Amino acid sequence: MLPSVLCNICHKSSYGHVLITTFLKKVGTTGRVYLIFTLLWWKIVFNSGEFGFLPWETLTFCFGKGVCMPQRLSNTQLFRNIPEECIRRLLVCLKAREKSFKKGYPIYMEGFSIKEIGVVLSGCVIMEFIDALGTNHILRVVKAGGSFGEEYACGSRGSLLHTVRASEDSDILFLDASVLLRPCEKSCSWHQKLIENLVYVSVSRSLQLMRKVLHSSPKTIRERLISYLSERVKWNGSYEFDIEFSRQQLADYLNVDRSALCNELSKMHKEGLVTYRKNHFVVHMKLDN
Repeated sequence: MLPSVLCNICHKSSYGHVLITTFLKKVGTTGRVYLIFTLLWWKIVFNSGEFGFLPWETLTFCFGKGVCMPQRLSNTQLFRNIPEECIRRLLVCLKAREKSFKKGYPIYMEGFSIKEIGVVLSGCVIMEFIDALGTNHILRVVKAGGSFGEEYACGSRGSLLHTVRASEDSDILFLDASVLLRPCEKSCSWHQKLIENLVYVSVSRSLQLMRKVLHSSPKTIRERLISYLSERVKWNGSYEFDIEFSRQQLADYLNVDRSALCNELSKMHKEGLVTYRKNHFVVHMKLDN
């Protein structure tokens, strides 16, 4: 009786019946009551009971941690200027799922083919590439609120040319890109806004790559450091700031040897040009803003 009632709320299908029956076997009376009220609440929010064939991860996410997710996502680049109630609907539409990664753990390995866009909810993610000589190159850093994988998930669907790795303990929200690119049946304005935000993110990504090329183009290590530190001063609006890289990551980003980078920083410190402690820097030289 109970599984049949829930299926009428969710979706009139044998798949829904099996899914709900399996779930009810794993929870007690309290869990069943919670599920009923949750499904009724979602039915009221959506004015519809049609959930479609949702993956188990999406179903449990939307009825669990996903309930509070719209508020967290409203400040991200991909969901900016989209009302929370619309974000809630989008999460179901985009088959959202969340996964946590420990520091140093790979999210995607080079050569993988991906179909989802990743949104960094907390922590930090880096894109890195190891060449044939074993040299590691940092291509990009994605902090909380940023996203990654759009160019592969929404583009040619080719294999990844780099590795995506968590540089800190991170929580990642994955979204189905194929659903994002499909025109919404109801031509919803919030779906269009999401696509507009995706274009904005792609343009910002191009600018980030241009900055990396700019910083790694000078011939000497000092010139590359000055170029990078100048950009950080402009970005932060202050001569005192924190950078997102460790020494090794900064060396990889600027495409220089770590020891040579540390030696040059030491020389600049002795000359009174900069002072630093770990990733905290104070620039004392006058820079053109």
